[in-house]
Amino acid sequence: YINSYLFDYFNIFYTIYLNNILIYLDNELKYKVYIKKVLDRLYKFSIKKTKYLSFIISTNSILVNLNKV
Repeated sequence: YINSYLFDYFNIFYTIYLNNILIYLDNELKYKVYIKKVLDRLYKFSIKKTKYLSFIISTNSILVNLNKV
């Protein structure tokens, strides 16, 4: 489902397993650019907030998920 929105990036700098998106690169500057690309696509997908590991990531901020700490 979400792959249809991110398909052109698949296996270039991201992969999905179940409900987790993994973004990977060896260059930190490009990494930040690609995170923004994925978040922009997710925003168009109408996802404004998601939980990842011990964080809550939104279009406005990255917060610690206190339920996971």
